[in-house]
Amino acid sequence: MMKHKFKSTIILGLALGLTFLQSQAQNSFNGIVNIGSSEAMTVFGDLTIGADAQVFFQDGSTLNMQGANTTIDAGAEIFANNNSTQAGTGKILFAGSVAQTLQGGNSSTIGDAQPSLINVEINNANNLTLVNSNTRITSGLNFVNGHILLGSNNLELSSTATVTNANETKYVVTNGTGFLAKEAFTSAFSFPVGRATSDFTPATVTPSASDNFFVQVKNYSQSASDEVTSADGIDRTWNIYSTVGRGANIALQHNDATRGTNYVSNGGDGAGFVTQYQGIQWVPYVGNQGTWQFGSGAQGTNTTGSVSNSVLHNRTYTATAITPSANGAFFSKSTLPLTPLPISLLDFTAIKQNEKQALLSWITTSEINSSHFEVETSINGEIWNKIGELQAQGTSFQSAEYQFIHSKPVMGMNFYRLNMLDRDGSAETSPIKMVEFGRTNSVNTNVVVYPNPTNGNLVIQNTSSSSQYVLSDMHGKPIAIFNNPEKNKELIFDLSPYSNGIYFLKEMPMIGNPTVTKVVLNK
Repeated sequence: MMKHKFKSTIILGLALGLTFLQSQAQNSFNGIVNIGSSEAMTVFGDLTIGADAQVFFQDGSTLNMQGANTTIDAGAEIFANNNSTQAGTGKILFAGSVAQTLQGGNSSTIGDAQPSLINVEINNANNLTLVNSNTRITSGLNFVNGHILLGSNNLELSSTATVTNANETKYVVTNGTGFLAKEAFTSAFSFPVGRATSDFTPATVTPSASDNFFVQVKNYSQSASDEVTSADGIDRTWNIYSTVGRGANIALQHNDATRGTNYVSNGGDGAGFVTQYQGIQWVPYVGNQGTWQFGSGAQGTNTTGSVSNSVLHNRTYTATAITPSANGAFFSKSTLPLTPLPISLLDFTAIKQNEKQALLSWITTSEINSSHFEVETSINGEIWNKIGELQAQGTSFQSAEYQFIHSKPVMGMNFYRLNMLDRDGSAETSPIKMVEFGRTNSVNTNVVVYPNPTNGNLVIQNTSSSSQYVLSDMHGKPIAIFNNPEKNKELIFDLSPYSNGIYFLKEMPMIGNPTVTKVVLNK
């Protein structure tokens, strides 16, 4: 295969209207290369711009890349009109008939660093893919046809760089870990991004002060955040973060095809809005879940898009600060906040108010589309009976307190729990609470359980041969049953395979009422 190198000072096509062609060759620029005013250099083979190259684009000039691969080595310099501070009108055109790749050679995270390309134009239906390094553009990015696929690399735009003619058929695809980045800007800037070549979902960012912003979009399964109520959402999450952490208005646009079955775009309490990820937190009685919250400010308006049979929706989120970390700056849209529970239960207690009444109290920190609470009781922690019902708040982001009095408890141990029901019929159950009333006819009150708390083995002494012993988790699910052991036999149970938390040892005599001992596992 032929190789062509341009060394020293090369001036091409000055006022002669010449077009330089290389057919099926590997080409390289080294030293000074000057592409003359109003001229076009077409390179049909692969091109490498060497580390010592200085390439000058005069106004109106074009470097027309037809080859499959373009490599720009770190250290190469690309100028407009012999002066790096001038934008110029020269351009690099990617217009090959096959899929093309670009290695931009820029290793900086963000900032004014070489190599930095002048105006770049994409006119390739087979797309341009970034490989091996970041690419920085000084002046402008123009879409005529095709997409830029980022893969694992960033595409960085200078503070003065513009993007023109991007739409739902030609934009930047964040198909890997790479971000579309914009340096030091203060006015609204639209990031033309989508997770695939047929899913245009741009984000517009308006910073409160100058900052660098990074944007990519993924679906729920690919996103690093935890979206747990997809029916109320849109199956798209934007990762948007900045260098300093400035506040910003964020407008997000999605397609109807990605909407969950319960997503509502407009009107009333069910209007769609932008929600921001709050990280993995411990949500009571569910475990580690991702939590999300409302954005402040206006919900925004819908705009009709040009995609056939589709409407593109915009929502605006006013953020006090965009986290300067890619791991903590996720945004999506939802009819309801993307939280794992319709009700966030902060506390639930049950106490003996007097010898004939038990007082149940609970506090919620927020309620989303909640319907009501069902109060249930049990004498054995297994068979439950509904004893009351209280109306819930519906949708509220302020704490609310509830109380319920059980006026007919049984003698012995009474178990209590709440069923928290959503308007769509879904439900969650609270932990179990216990209140004991005047024990009678208990045949054995001397059971010893140790160590408590335990880090593994649990020892049970002074057992009765006429009793059954059930070890249950905090939700009443049995994990071990000892049936009629020998009198005073020592029972040993290994809790080490189970999670830290509260367990209950229940003694169930043939005559009399059950007794319960709380056990704490702390490994």
